[in-house]
Formats: sequence, structure tokens, C-alpha cells
Amino acid sequence: MTTLTTATAPTTTTPTRQLGRLEAALVPVGYVALMIGGGIAFALAGGNLDGVGISLLTALVTFGTVGLTLAVRVRSFAPLLLRAPGTRWLWTGLGVGVALRLLAFVISALWIAFTGDAWNPHQDLADSAALGGWSFVAILALGGLVIPFAEELLFRGVLFGALRRYGPVLAGLVSATVFGLAHVWPPLVLFAFVVGVVHAWMRERSGSIWPAVISHAVVNTLSIVMIALVA
Repeated sequence: MTTLTTATAPTTTTPTRQLGRLEAALVPVGYVALMIGGGIAFALAGGNLDGVGISLLTALVTFGTVGLTLAVRVRSFAPLLLRAPGTRWLWTGLGVGVALRLLAFVISALWIAFTGDAWNPHQDLADSAALGGWSFVAILALGGLVIPFAEELLFRGVLFGALRRYGPVLAGLVSATVFGLAHVWPPLVLFAFVVGVVHAWMRERSGSIWPAVISHAVVNTLSIVMIALVA
């Protein structure tokens, strides 16, 4: 007696495409292109590039660059490591943020002491924050929450993730260097580089982007509050 059996087709899943050299190249190229294009569009639309305007433009450009790099090939948020870490890592992010804010103060003080250069690269933010009211709320929300999230997605999510195949040390150093150079002013370049290295380490060890996001948000929020108090 012969029996017939129906073969069941194997279940197939489409693997998530990994970040690679293409995405690593798109981060600086896309960011610069979108910043230039966004600035022109903002000016043509009659937008006022005060502290709030610059913060809004920065947030849109950064999120736009993340979207661009993922849309071309990867088409998934999985490589960004948006998974929740353990509670210990959330507290670590908070503590690291406070420590980095203190380091920023030391670097700034040493720069002024040795060079006499007291130029404030955040004068636009200070002017907007000093207005109080909704202007301060907007600066605090954009600079203290939105931009840190966007920048961590771009530099520790996309760029570090794309370079991770070459090892975490090289990926951390290169992504931190690009992050530092994006801040232009020498003391900020140095500080941002240190932030980039520390945040890359947290991302690598925790397996999540959120500790770095929390640390970044703490640094920026404390900075904005201090700017507002001084102004």
C-alpha cells in the first residue's frame, strides 16, 4: 500500500541587511548635502535661523540622514539597536552624562585659560533661551531631547554599526572622529570626540542605543540650563 504525503515548503525569512561601507559613506555625504539644502530651503521659506531655527534644522537634517542611509539598502531599524537595555545601563547612561558635562566645563575652562578665546559657539542658543517662555521650552525640547536622540541614531547607530565589521575599537574611533569634526570649534571637537568614544563603548557593551541617548540628553540638557542661567 502506497501512501501519499504532502511536502510542506520550508519557511523562509528575509534576513535583515546589515549596515556596510555604503551606509558609512552616506553618513557624512548625506549630512552635509541635507544641511546645505535644508539651510537654503529654510532661508527661501523665510525661516529665522535663530537658536530655535538652527536646532530645528539640525534635528530635521540628522533624522533625514538616518532615513536616507537606511532607505537606500537596509530598509530596517533593527541595526540601530533600539532594544531596551537593563536598568543598570540606564543608570549608567545618566551617570556618564553628568560626568561628561563636568568634563565639558573643564575643557572649556582650560581652553579659555590658555588661549583667551571665550567665543561662545552657542550664542544663538543662549539668546533664544534667554527669551524664556516657549522659546526656552523649544530649545530645551529640541536641543535636550530630540537632537541627542537623532545624533545617537546617526553616529552610534548607523555610522558605528556600519564600521563595526572592522572591529569595535576602529568603529568607535572613526565614528567619534566624524562626530567631533561635525562640531567645528576646537574645544567642542575634542569634547565631542570623547563623547563619541564613550558612547560607542556603551553601545557596544549594552547592545542598545539607549544608554548613549540618555547620556547625550543629560549633557545637552544641563548645558542648555546653564546657558539660560548665565544669559
